[in-house]
Amino acid sequence: MSEFKGRIEAFDERLRRAMDIRGVGKAELSRQTGIGEHRIEQYAGRGYEVGHSAVYVMAVALRVSPAWLSGYDVPMESVNNR
Repeated sequence: MSEFKGRIEAFDERLRRAMDIRGVGKAELSRQTGIGEHRIEQYAGRGYEVGHSAVYVMAVALRVSPAWLSGYDVPMESVNNR
């Protein structure tokens, strides 16, 4: 049974970390997701609200759990990506 604990890190911090770990730049993430590079740049900055569908698409492209990317205290790797 999976239980979500509270958020421990902001989305923008997790996004930048995942991009760094995977070696994916903003332009490449934009190409993989169809999300504009400028929008990804905004998401990687502070204070932008990110919709669930955008979180999911970026998580799939970065091969991380959407919940992890959202800042929750869960494993980074998505179960489907192992």
